[in-house]
Amino acid sequence: MKNNIGVDLAIEKQHSELSPLLFFNSEITTEVIMEKKKLCKCGCGKEVEWNKKSSRWNSFVKGHYKQRSKKEIEKLKNQEPQLCKCGCKEKAKWNKNKIRWNEYLNGHAPRKKTLELQSIINELPKEAPLCKCGCKEPVIMSTVRPEWNLYVNGHRSRLPRIYSEEGRDKIRQIGKLSKGRKHSDETKKKISDSLKGREGVIPNEETRNKMSDAKQGITPWNKGKELSEEHKEKLSLSHIDYSSTIYIDGYCKSFDKEYKEDIRIRDKHTCQLCCTKWKDRKIKRKFHIHHIDEDKLNSHPDNLITVCCSCHFKLHRWLKLKNIK
Repeated sequence: MKNNIGVDLAIEKQHSELSPLLFFNSEITTEVIMEKKKLCKCGCGKEVEWNKKSSRWNSFVKGHYKQRSKKEIEKLKNQEPQLCKCGCKEKAKWNKNKIRWNEYLNGHAPRKKTLELQSIINELPKEAPLCKCGCKEPVIMSTVRPEWNLYVNGHRSRLPRIYSEEGRDKIRQIGKLSKGRKHSDETKKKISDSLKGREGVIPNEETRNKMSDAKQGITPWNKGKELSEEHKEKLSLSHIDYSSTIYIDGYCKSFDKEYKEDIRIRDKHTCQLCCTKWKDRKIKRKFHIHHIDEDKLNSHPDNLITVCCSCHFKLHRWLKLKNIK
């Protein structure tokens, strides 16, 4: 295969012994260059390998880079060290492993990118611009690019979509076709299956505000209507959830977080067995509430006491051993 190597200056330097007319020709085969083999620069007399990536001969045999003559190494050491490329104007150090001067000081390599980013950020306006949706809220700096965002997160969808005339005509045609159309039994089943599992989903504040704005100016159907006593009784009975009298763990419904906190305050956040206070403990974990008669449904305040974690564990262990005996 023929390759265009007229641009590669490195090959011109390494193969200067070849006829100079070859380098002005645009079509030079790699076979012509590979005819002239090279020896290793360390002085061992071995032939180097061909580098396929850079399409040239290697200057050293693999592992012979460190076996250079002492004179060459001393010349490099005597040279003035280069300044760090990050722009700090400090001199770089000698690398013993690679036997050359480093380009950067230790930890200064990523500074170049940070300095470039800082220069771009300094050019930007210091005050954050306002959101383009018209809410008059300031935007945040982008985490991907060094620039201010155009919109606040989630405010892009507030702007109305601008349709072309062709798009509007298509929407009108779809509306005319779907007018008076009824769903079949199969489509109704698909819709019901897709909506399953969505019960109990609590909407966000934004969705609530949208729902409230949409309902403004609409009078509800039951406004001003008087219900009979029988109808009221039926509604009250339908709202009672008999399954919620006991939790899944077997505790009474009233035994919730607020009720537990009231009992802790009553006992002044102190364990009723070892008399340790919650403030004195290093690991400030909330104290447990223990049922005296071991009945989870009996949540009377006289039947509950505050206990620390260790005492609660020991107490239940002792009760288990007592029941076994």
